Amino acid sequence: MYHRIDRLWLFRLSALAFIALVTPAAAVYLRGVLGFFLILGLAIVAGTVEGSIFWAIATLHDALKKERFLLFIFLLYLTGLFFNLYYYSQLTETWRLMMSPVAFLGGICFFLLFLRHDSCNQQFQIWLLFALGAQSLYTIRALLTDFNVMREMVAQSQTGWVYGDQSGFALFSMLIPVFLGTAWRQSGILRLILLCCCFLLLASTVISTFATPLGLLLIEIGIIVILASFIRLIPLKTTLLVCILAIGVGVLIFLLTQDNPLLAPAYLRLANVTADPTSGGYSGQAADEGSRWLLAKISIESFLDAPLFGKTAGAISLSRYVGGHSSIFDALGGYGLLGGGGALCLLIFLLLQKAVKRFISGMDWESLLALASVISLVVGGIVNPYWTGWQPAYVLMIARPLLKREEHF
Repeated sequence: MYHRIDRLWLFRLSALAFIALVTPAAAVYLRGVLGFFLILGLAIVAGTVEGSIFWAIATLHDALKKERFLLFIFLLYLTGLFFNLYYYSQLTETWRLMMSPVAFLGGICFFLLFLRHDSCNQQFQIWLLFALGAQSLYTIRALLTDFNVMREMVAQSQTGWVYGDQSGFALFSMLIPVFLGTAWRQSGILRLILLCCCFLLLASTVISTFATPLGLLLIEIGIIVILASFIRLIPLKTTLLVCILAIGVGVLIFLLTQDNPLLAPAYLRLANVTADPTSGGYSGQAADEGSRWLLAKISIESFLDAPLFGKTAGAISLSRYVGGHSSIFDALGGYGLLGGGGALCLLIFLLLQKAVKRFISGMDWESLLALASVISLVVGGIVNPYWTGWQPAYVLMIARPLLKREEHF
């Protein structure tokens, strides 16, 4: 057992790989997934040289034995998806879709090896916050210069992963509660810098004006305020004061920005959602064709027609048999219960069950913020396709729903 695991080069380079994968600028310059595996390869070489690789193998073996059910469900997901993509569909070019379970497995292993340890978890989150905060400086400038750039700032690496779109902002909104908690636990200038990074990340997410990331932020705020008051982490008077201030700030921001032409499309979509919550922010024919309920119905009908392996051959994002706007319905309709869809849904809800259990046993700010993050992942996958990329892996690593109370090191 190493006394300072956070000083191992195996940890430092592995952390760098996960940071580079989720930071748009770094991912594009490092060729996305290719750079991720290259840095992980360097981490393994460094671990072999420093002798930590054998400790890592033994530790991971013991940890996976304790998470046998999680591993079993993951293997069902991986096997079903592999069968569906390579055998049933016979589309070998869809190998990129296997990067979702690979990222999920990498997140599980990285957590079990390192992020159970508070020192490693703190370092990883601080480094990731620095990277995303710096990235947000560019993102905010680009969005303020030209609002329409939010639809054009998608950069695609050679290995097919897309950065800078709505899914990236949604991931940031899922992680912000935990990031804020980590920043606040620091002291001095480090706390100030990390809080600024959180603010920049929050600002870029809000300025993007994508509906779902904003909605997830509001859901997280509601969960945190209600549960914190219920378990008396904050007094009731403070809760009421925070709610009044939040409403006042929201009204003030609206009054100051309602005539801003850059935000006109966002306020139009907000008005459409207020008038019809199922519209997805659209009106007229666009709403009729893009209704959340209508799109979900397409996937549900496909699932009922082929419940075992679904009706999709290859990528569900390109299939006419799914609505393409909900991970849970699209996975079941596209891949079925045995083709990877059922196991994926079970994996996500298993993370939720673990987060709830951790919160009940802890009843503290850390477990509460983690629960809010996992709930936003679940909600995000119901209303949008947010379970088939990096979101589950990074929520697992940052929120740490698998962490047991006695495992704080």
